[in-house]
Amino acid sequence: MSKIVLTRSREGLDGFPAGYDVIARDGLGDVLALGSEGKVWSFHHGEGSWRPSLAFASRTQFEAYLAFQVRFEWPRDADLATLLTRKAEFAAFAKSMRGAPYARAALESVKANLAEDLADRRHAASKRGRSLAARQAFGQECEQALRAAGVNRQILVRAHANDARAVVVLGDFSSPWTEARLRELVEPRAMEAGYTLHFYASP
Repeated sequence: MSKIVLTRSREGLDGFPAGYDVIARDGLGDVLALGSEGKVWSFHHGEGSWRPSLAFASRTQFEAYLAFQVRFEWPRDADLATLLTRKAEFAAFAKSMRGAPYARAALESVKANLAEDLADRRHAASKRGRSLAARQAFGQECEQALRAAGVNRQILVRAHANDARAVVVLGDFSSPWTEARLRELVEPRAMEAGYTLHFYASP
């Protein structure tokens, strides 16, 4: 997300039109300036001319957006409840940003990112998601056990794509780490966890 930073600098703004008071720039380098009528305008840089487009209906609205933009990011490990709270905050904030095209565009981008994270959390909380996470953790434990047993080649243990009670063992099964030998090492763990093993030799 491109954050707005307050600045009154006119460096690099040759030819910038009179009648506008520069108050900020965003992360893309675009200029935000206050017009004489009290509205905040956006000026795209690098276009060869300074053409204003309405950003915020008032300076008050602009300042509210400036204060709220810290909410546009959230911890990568935020849980479902946190993300749902953030979604409600965005919906309420959007109502205060009517007549602010800049805010509308930014909120659409943020809401798209939030929707992706919400879908991920909902999947993780689902029965299928919990099953996948458990089998992924089981696979990591098996790979660590194989390394501890002296397996000196890459053997992958992964969740089966279609069978929620199965894991897949992938790799080179040539001697001395044949399928039979690897099965001896992995199968007791799989049986204890209630998983079926499928072995697929890499070409």
